[in-house]
Amino acid sequence: MRNLLAVLFLSLIFLIGCAPTIETGDLKTAYQNQVELNPAGLCTPTIMEEVWRSVEKNSLSGPSACHLLKSGVGGILGDPSFSSRVRVRDPSRCTPTYLWLAIDQFAHSTPYSHSALCFRAVDGILAGLDDPWARFTRPRDAKRRIGYMLGHTYSGIGVRLRMDPKTRETVIKEVVPSGPADRAGIKQYDQVISVNGIQVVSAKNEYQVAGLMLGKAGTSVTVTIKRTLCKKPGLRTYVIIRKSTGFPSASCKMWKGLPYCQIRSFNASTMDQLEEAINNLPPHKGKKIIVDMRSNPGGLLFVGTHMTAKV
Repeated sequence: MRNLLAVLFLSLIFLIGCAPTIETGDLKTAYQNQVELNPAGLCTPTIMEEVWRSVEKNSLSGPSACHLLKSGVGGILGDPSFSSRVRVRDPSRCTPTYLWLAIDQFAHSTPYSHSALCFRAVDGILAGLDDPWARFTRPRDAKRRIGYMLGHTYSGIGVRLRMDPKTRETVIKEVVPSGPADRAGIKQYDQVISVNGIQVVSAKNEYQVAGLMLGKAGTSVTVTIKRTLCKKPGLRTYVIIRKSTGFPSASCKMWKGLPYCQIRSFNASTMDQLEEAINNLPPHKGKKIIVDMRSNPGGLLFVGTHMTAKV
């Protein structure tokens, strides 16, 4: 068993080196800050400026400050071509401060709130990069994502989602066995069309779609999907009762005489789940282990280092 764990942990080290991770163990503080400092999940001048500075620092395309300003205003107006049609006469005004002034002016002349316009400006900044992998996670979605990493469970239908960054299609990545969605008949690779009548094509990421599926345990949610991998493709609508459920971040089974372990993410409960899954495997003579980390988005760095320390 020790040799099997050694192979597994070496694989984990490789994944941690190439997958996005959070390099702090103080995630509970980050979660609490989200709850206390921004309970309503609003877009604020601070958030907008952080996005601006992050793009300036990290974007490979090296956009100018004026391009960011024009893209932000284009996002407010809902006009993607705005930045290519307009020139800024005074480059000294190409700052986050002036973008927020634009937001303030529009907030007083339109029915949109400052927060709604701020989110549109942020979306415009990222859209101006023409990079499908650059995206902004709204505060509420970020809080939920941190909660997942901490091992929190939520009342939903028991699915994992994936959004294609190019087509913007949201598909069922995985279904919790015996969960609400599984019992209702939803399958892996089904495309989500709407949730409670809300078309998901306008969602910015899969976390927004997941948020529509969450709710109080015992309440119902109506999900319409498009199924193509079957004899009778087409739209199907399911009314599903929400239930408190969590998706295991690690699980193991025997496959062709070898232990096969799938690690879906690195959250606070991954290590315990992995140890339990390995210990529950039936007796075998295999000296190798198959570790499946496909579609693993990364997670908590300290979880990976804890795993290596257990060898």
